[in-house]
Amino acid sequence: FENYMLDSSLNLFFTLVGASTIAFLGTVVIFHDRKSLTNVIFFTHTIVITLWSIANYFSLTIFDERALFWIRAVIFLAVPHVFIFFLFVQNFPSPKLSIRKTLLALSLVVMVLMMAIAGSNWGFKSLDINKDKIIPIPGNLMPVFGVVLVVISLITIWYIMRKYLYSSGLLKRQWLTIGLGLFIAYTLLVFFVFVRVVVHGDTRFVLYSPLFILPIFIGTAYAILKHHLFNVKVIATETLTFALLVASLVQFFFAQTTTTRIISLLTTIILFYFGVLLIKSVLKEVEQREELQKLSEQLKKANTELESLSRFKSQMLALSAH
Repeated sequence: FENYMLDSSLNLFFTLVGASTIAFLGTVVIFHDRKSLTNVIFFTHTIVITLWSIANYFSLTIFDERALFWIRAVIFLAVPHVFIFFLFVQNFPSPKLSIRKTLLALSLVVMVLMMAIAGSNWGFKSLDINKDKIIPIPGNLMPVFGVVLVVISLITIWYIMRKYLYSSGLLKRQWLTIGLGLFIAYTLLVFFVFVRVVVHGDTRFVLYSPLFILPIFIGTAYAILKHHLFNVKVIATETLTFALLVASLVQFFFAQTTTTRIISLLTTIILFYFGVLLIKSVLKEVEQREELQKLSEQLKKANTELESLSRFKSQMLALSAH
């Protein structure tokens, strides 16, 4: 029982850290440019993975028939994760839709079909419950489900490699950070989760899944915000807000009394509200400063041109006088 409580606490802690970090990255990205479709796709992706992390937590902490719902929810939410990231790679770094409409429509249709399989008996049809182990029994279409998701993931990796090789400068470095994040995350997930569970029947690393998937979002968020990251004030504000929110969330979920939990929840809500306002105000200040800098540069350029015209005028008057 003590081991179960320890595993449950660790699972909750890793879920909170992973989910809150991903949600925070999505919020920061969408704040920087809400009109960019690439940013909107990334933000949607972070919402999906935040929900996936929550479903993953319950799938590991419930040891009865209800676990089937949460196990299905995990693979149900894994589908949009794979497809949304594929669409993100297709669209990045364009702020507008740059995906072919036929490809977009086909991707969405296949995604919906795979989600339908994941949420039905065709995905996992039942559970084999043995003492402290729950083994999901695959349905008839689970092999098809697995093959489709693996193929889409491989195509995504191929596109990242291709775009990295055929790009240059800043864009090449952006694709590098996205590719590195994907490589690290998929390596951790394949070797410590998939292989350990399927080959060895060892599920002890599954609770680390929310942390294993983090490199994808860290690398991608860095690529999106690369030209914004040089402003120390913005980074400091966002990091401080995030640290306070995580600390408050951890305190809420590990509170021993109802009163402490209520106070922690109210503190979290207040911190989130004022944190959002603070980040918005800092971003607005930075934008205004950038605009002033642009105006200053334009004014400097105009003054230089005026000086050139003035010298030209003086030269013409001197020639006329002669």
